[in-house]
Amino acid sequence: MGSMIRAETLPEDKRDAFLQAFSELPQRVLWKWEGDTLPGKPKNVKFAKWLPQFDILNHPKVRVFLGHGGLLGTIEAVHVGVAMIGIPMYGDQGTNMKMVEAAGMAVILQYKDITKDSVLQALRTILDNSSYTENAKRTSRVFRDRPMSPMDTAIYWTEYVIRHHGAPHMRTAGADLPLYQYLLLDVIAVLLIIFLATVCVIYYIIKKLLSLFHGRAKAISKDKKLH
Repeated sequence: MGSMIRAETLPEDKRDAFLQAFSELPQRVLWKWEGDTLPGKPKNVKFAKWLPQFDILNHPKVRVFLGHGGLLGTIEAVHVGVAMIGIPMYGDQGTNMKMVEAAGMAVILQYKDITKDSVLQALRTILDNSSYTENAKRTSRVFRDRPMSPMDTAIYWTEYVIRHHGAPHMRTAGADLPLYQYLLLDVIAVLLIIFLATVCVIYYIIKKLLSLFHGRAKAISKDKKLH
């Protein structure tokens, strides 16, 4: 669950749901668990306070990566081509998981829905359906098919900026706009004026019509009294 969420703080029912689901798998499970003990740990589960995530994901026998869908972990899974089960908790995690789900390489499991059955179903969906792994490998090939490696790309553009003295020609025009223009306050002000003017006109028209109707009603009432 990344570095911000400590797995050992999971409520007991959520923790047991994972452990019971893992116990029914023939595969071995690696779990980043910060505590010194893991109550109810099945024999096929190994836990550690820290694990080299990227190195593990690169192992050819890894079948599923279960995590919270953080950006770095998602990129690592896409890079190596490992199917995912995501439990988005906050921030961009939901969006990240939606993207890999759309690529057919992931299943989303909501935190509130975590039970032994839901965890087991998500795991078996990935493990028993080879299309998730195939889609993960395909997505990885597409992701890694680039003219330069990410490191070479970063080096190139860093040196590019140095060679061209800060590359002012690539500077966004928005950086030189006054704050009121950058925030579109002038546009908002014009739209607000138009809106308020429209409301005032409608209010004036309605007020006039009501005044006319009221005067007409009084006149009719007066005529009835005279007759």
